[in-house]
Order: sequence, then C-alpha cells, then structure tokens
Amino acid sequence: MHKSRTPVLTMLSALVLCAMVPIASGSGFAILEQSPSRLGNAFAGATARDDDAGAIYWNAAGIAAISNTQVIVGVNAILPSFEFDDKGSTPVGGTADVDAGVDAYVPNVYAAMGISDTMTVGIGIYAPYGLKTKYDADWIGRYAAVETELHTIDINPTVAIALSDSLSVGVGSRPSTQRPN
Repeated sequence: MHKSRTPVLTMLSALVLCAMVPIASGSGFAILEQSPSRLGNAFAGATARDDDAGAIYWNAAGIAAISNTQVIVGVNAILPSFEFDDKGSTPVGGTADVDAGVDAYVPNVYAAMGISDTMTVGIGIYAPYGLKTKYDADWIGRYAAVETELHTIDINPTVAIALSDSLSVGVGSRPSTQRPN
C-alpha cells in the first residue's frame, strides 16, 4: 500500500509560512520618526546607512565608520487625527463624531565617538513607542475606552567594530521602560 506524502508536506509548508509572519509589536503606537536624516530620506536604506550617529536606532554596526564625535538631536511633532465613525452599533447614547488624536512632541538624541581606528561607541535615547488617544467622556464607545496613553524611553548604549572596509559588527542594548497612564 502506497501512502501519500501530500498531507505531511502541506502541514510542513503551513508551519514554515506561519513562522515567517512578523510580530505586530504594538504598531498602533510605534514611532518610526527616530532620526532627522533618515526621516528626510523617507527611511530609504535606514538600516544600511553608516554616515551618522542615527544608525544606533536602526543598526548598531552602522556607527563603526564614524571616527569623529557626532551628536544628533531631533524633535518630531506628531499631530494625529483618529476619527471614529459609527457604522450602526447598538445605541447606548453619546456622541459618535469625535477626534481622539492628541498632539505629541517626541525627542531623540544620538551620540557616537570613534575611540580607535576600528572601534566606535555611542548612545541613543529615544521613544520607539508612545502617543495618546483621548475621546470625550460621553462618546459612544466610552465603555471600551476613553483615554489611552503609552510612554516609552529607550536608552541604547552601543559598541561597533569595523572588521574590514565592508564588514562591521555592533552590539547595543534596548531596554524599554514603560509608564502606562
């Protein structure tokens, strides 16, 4: 009797595809505006660039080519608009036409310093997640949420070593401290 391998191959293929799905990582509150120069380039090649200290956020090895001292400071104005549009929920009373967006000003600071021909150290201080939503107290969804706020601050000390002209390695630490309100 000949057994088919199709079910096994199908199951293995499904498992491989599931493993390839990226993690959502709280993207609704993600702040990608982490470097003035990369923001100006619409983040094109953000992880591969090695010309400024802003690489600390994207790729720790990216600062290995920096031989002098660099400091980058940025402040990003985030002016969101979260519109709620009721599509026929069960009426509980309250307003349905509200904007929950709350303006935020998010700073980031990066510093890198070459300490030898092949080694560079740096530090980045930034907010990878954050922002706030605030609806009116009488809005129609008030039993689900009225106000949500998330603040994070990452402090990322980094060391990078240039192994050759075309290969660098780097290590950094990105511990988040969160203070939900």
